[in-house]
Parts: sequence; structure tokens; C-alpha cells
Amino acid sequence: MRRGLLFILASQVMWGVSPAFWRGVAAVPAMDVLAHRALWTFVALFVVHLVRRSLRDVREATRSLRVLGLEAMAGILIGSNWLVWVWAVNNERVLEGSLGYFITPLVSIVLGVVVVGERLRRGQWVAVAFGLASVVWLTVDMGRLPWVSLFLAATFGSYGLIKKKVDQPPLDMLAIELTVMLPVAVGFLAIRSAGGHEVLLTRCC
Repeated sequence: MRRGLLFILASQVMWGVSPAFWRGVAAVPAMDVLAHRALWTFVALFVVHLVRRSLRDVREATRSLRVLGLEAMAGILIGSNWLVWVWAVNNERVLEGSLGYFITPLVSIVLGVVVVGERLRRGQWVAVAFGLASVVWLTVDMGRLPWVSLFLAATFGSYGLIKKKVDQPPLDMLAIELTVMLPVAVGFLAIRSAGGHEVLLTRCC
């Protein structure tokens, strides 16, 4: 229990400071950032699986058409989520993006109740009501429809639902998701490079 809480705390701290990292590449188009993120995360994860000798587990998982289909959808969802989040941070919409991840638990709860069939206790419904009231207040205070927030919440909440349906080791499933994104990322970077606009090469060489 304590270990789980520490993991949650560490992940939330890293997530909280991530806007500062993405602001550091604000001059780079969001699509370029996404392509490089997908490519180098794939490379890093491939090395991890080599060290863990778990590539066979990933291949075995892809033999299930159900798992492959769900993970392809998950790859599309998380890729689009990453893209919009980076775009939001680099276009002075950090608060709107952050609101999206504040809404995400509410989306997950709705999906859990409606799709999975889970039930909430009275106290949990009260907590949901407070969360919803907070979201409404922040949205009104923002003064416009927070489409970035809604998109991030919908994609990340749906991504979480798919992960629950698959119920496989996270690293194995992330490898499949990145494999789905990889051809698009490499193709995009190749086009950018051919046109002389590839950010990494033009700034390093």
C-alpha cells in the first residue's frame, strides 16, 4: 500500500513539472515533438525489453487480434493526447490542459459505471459531485468552452478504459502502442528531413 502511494506521488510530481520541460521546446512544432517522443520512447522501451528478455511476451500478445485491435486504438488515443497536451503547453494554454487531466478521473468514473458496470457508494458519489462542481466553476471562470480540456479528458479516460479491458503488463502493452505510432512518426520525420525542416538534424548539424 505504502509503495503504491509513493509511486502515485512520484508520478504526479513528474506530471506536475512536465509543463516546464515542454516549454523548453516551445519553438519546436508540436507534431515534431510528438514524432520524436514516439520514436525515442520506442527505442528506450525496446532496450528495456531486451534487458528484461520480454520481447517474446510482446510478440505473444500481438497474436491475439482482440489485444492487437484494442492496443491499436490505445496507441491512437494516447498519441493524440500527447499531441494536444504539448500544443496546449506551447500555446499558453497550460491551465486548460491541466483542467483536462483534472476532468479525466470524472470521465473514468462515468466509463466505469456505464461501461464496466461498477457501483459507487454514497460517499463516493459525494466526492464525484464535489469534483464536478469544481470543474464547472473552473470552466465558468475560464470564460470559454475548454475544448482542449474536454479532448484530453475524453482521450485519456478512454485510453484508461482500454487498458482495463486488455489487462496485460503495462510495459508490454506500451510497446505495442508505440509500434502503432512508429510508422507514422518515422514517416513524418522522413518527410520533414527531406524538406530540410527536421528539427533535430537542422539544429544539431
